[in-house]
Amino acid sequence: RRVVLTVEDVADQRRHIDAIRALSDTLATASGSFDVQLSALLDLGRTHLGIANGHLTEVTGDQHEIVANEGLGERLSVGVRSSLEETFCQSVVERDGMCTITEASTELSDPTPYDEWGLETYIGTPITVDGEMYGTICFVDTDAKDGAFSAWERTFVETLGRWVETQIRQRRA
Repeated sequence: RRVVLTVEDVADQRRHIDAIRALSDTLATASGSFDVQLSALLDLGRTHLGIANGHLTEVTGDQHEIVANEGLGERLSVGVRSSLEETFCQSVVERDGMCTITEASTELSDPTPYDEWGLETYIGTPITVDGEMYGTICFVDTDAKDGAFSAWERTFVETLGRWVETQIRQRRA
């Protein structure tokens, strides 16, 4: 048997290892408030996913509010509220699971979120605390993503989401 690795495979492995190291380093050295730590993780996610924006939302009923944001501040700033149905996060809440969109302008049957925000790329996962939906952590971009999100990218975002859940649970306790 032979195993053949391409340069692209090796580059992807290197990128994944670098991201996990950076995540471990960030969590190990993170000090300060939850907000400071969250900001560092959102930046880390943006960097390693190659996406312009990362943010945390809080969902209350049919309302969506951005509670932390790194990146596209002119468009997505802390405190911005909207109807959940005008967001990609609605898909995350409805299925209580990850949602990925690589080219919203062509993929969506209901273009409302794209029309409202002008965002082409979205990857988000639910934040559930003590069995209740808190909101979402998501990464978005105004440009379409070249190709589907990989299993590694989905796992990376889920890992960030689990950290946020743990921190929110600890803050409430």
